[in-house]
Amino acid sequence: MVTSVGITGQGAIGKTRLAEEVFNRIFRVIVTSRDRDTLGRLTFIHEVGQLKHEDARMLFEQHAKLDAGLDRSLVEEIVGECKGVPLVLEMAGLMLQGKSDERDWRGAKSKLSSYPEVVDKLRISLEPLHQREREIFLDICCFFGEVSRASVCWIWEAMEDVEESMMNHDIKVLLTSTYCGWKA
Repeated sequence: MVTSVGITGQGAIGKTRLAEEVFNRIFRVIVTSRDRDTLGRLTFIHEVGQLKHEDARMLFEQHAKLDAGLDRSLVEEIVGECKGVPLVLEMAGLMLQGKSDERDWRGAKSKLSSYPEVVDKLRISLEPLHQREREIFLDICCFFGEVSRASVCWIWEAMEDVEESMMNHDIKVLLTSTYCGWKA
């Protein structure tokens, strides 16, 4: 008998990561979907929900590496804007990592607030990139999978005359996130 599991939840909530890290060891067929109805008659259906606020704050702080002098209420506001979605929390934290100017943090909070849909909040991570950097990022995510940064840079340098210096902080942040399997 083939044992199957369906994993459902909103976009960017962590269905695929959960499937890879937990269920892949137990079940033979894994289906992820935002729409529970599409999962039909699978053996088991697991619904992934948002993180509780305390867990969300801890995940955000783990990636942001907060400055001790930063206004804690601003951190709480940003965490609240991420709506308990792990990928959004991770991305926001990485984008703010190493930034101690409160204006950067208020700007990020404002951008997060401007997108009502949770998945759209991920756009703030792509906005700082120039068109060429976006192309590099998408190529790496779509075609290279889990390979080392050195390998990807070597391929880009050989094919496109792109130096590693083009891999600015913003693109490295994206590649470090769970968008794609990027190894340092």
